[in-house]
Amino acid sequence: TAIGLCRILDRKMRYPGIVVPLGGDMVSGNIHEELQATNELNTMPTVLDLYDHLAGAIKLLADAFGKVFLPCVTGNHGRDTRKTWAKDRAHTSFDWLLYQFLARHFREDKRVTFYIPAGSDALYRVFGTRYNLTHGDQFRAGGSIIGPIGPLMRGNQKKTARNQAVNQDYDVLLAGHWHSYIHLARMIVN
Repeated sequence: TAIGLCRILDRKMRYPGIVVPLGGDMVSGNIHEELQATNELNTMPTVLDLYDHLAGAIKLLADAFGKVFLPCVTGNHGRDTRKTWAKDRAHTSFDWLLYQFLARHFREDKRVTFYIPAGSDALYRVFGTRYNLTHGDQFRAGGSIIGPIGPLMRGNQKKTARNQAVNQDYDVLLAGHWHSYIHLARMIVN
């Protein structure tokens, strides 16, 4: 679909590349008893299936756009621990493992670049706009009656202040986790 839509905008596909953020929760995981019983596949076969599908999709995008940049963060569902770890979060995640397998698969293909930080955020820049990709599970819902917008706004405010303090400002926060599409001036969710 991305290729088709971009071809409508420019039939000759004169794009410098495409950015494909992978925001975690690539697998449903077995983090709750209900998921253990209802997941179509267990975690390991899911990772293998995703690997095949994503490797093909990334190659297709590289063939169409010339370059593919994939910033990657882990979610909370792909973990192999009872609770999400703050320290060493990435190394307890099947999301991270999947990204590493994909990066190794494409290591000889100079058209494909992965950015897989060990922490929960991936800061990167596209044509002067600074992005912070995070999964979003760090933002707590509390008792809000306004849905995810309250926790997201508070979480973004905290991340903005934290990042400004260490000279790592960003312009737009990208988050998943909330299963809702929200597009604001400085935040894009799902």
